[in-house]
Formats: sequence, C-alpha cells, structure tokens
Amino acid sequence: AGSAMIVYALATGINEGWLDRTFRDAAYAGWDGIRERIDDDLRVHGTAEGVHMNVSPAYHYQVKQVVDDPRAFGPVLLAGEAIIQLKSNSAPNKRAASWKSGH
Repeated sequence: AGSAMIVYALATGINEGWLDRTFRDAAYAGWDGIRERIDDDLRVHGTAEGVHMNVSPAYHYQVKQVVDDPRAFGPVLLAGEAIIQLKSNSAPNKRAASWKSGH
C-alpha cells in the first residue's frame, strides 16, 4: 500500500503540474513493481499486515506479508488510475511550465 501511495503521489503530481515530467520514469517503475504483485485473479500480494509504531528496522523486517489486505485496494486503484492519466497525457503539462516561468 505504501508503494502505491508513492506512485499515486508521483503520477498525480505530474498530472497536476506540481512535479516536473522528469519524475515520470520513477512513477512508471513503481507501477511496474506493483503490477508484479497482482496475480491473474487480481489479488494483491505482499502487503504488510498492520503494524504498530516502532522505530526498529528489525521489527519492520519481520512483519508478515499478506494477500488481499483491504488496506491495499484503495491505494493500488488510485495509483493505477493516476498512471492511466499520465500515460494518456503525453503533452507537456502547461501548469508545470507556467509555474516554472513564474506565471
């Protein structure tokens, strides 16, 4: 779910003109990684089960990964929709260009 939120943020940022299109490759690479976790039955694999606040890396490495955790569905769908928009919008974003020029 966390990776999907990052992909959603990158793709939406580009689509809205908040981020430069140079971030496109990172958004696409992230989406490719997410797609690898979706099986033919559209089940999302590799979502970490709910965790508690803990700063220890060892704690997070031991978190069980589950299939079809409901917390993953929304972020994955949002990321996919933002990637579809990004792929269909090949023209440079005018808002990004105007932001850079100070207008």
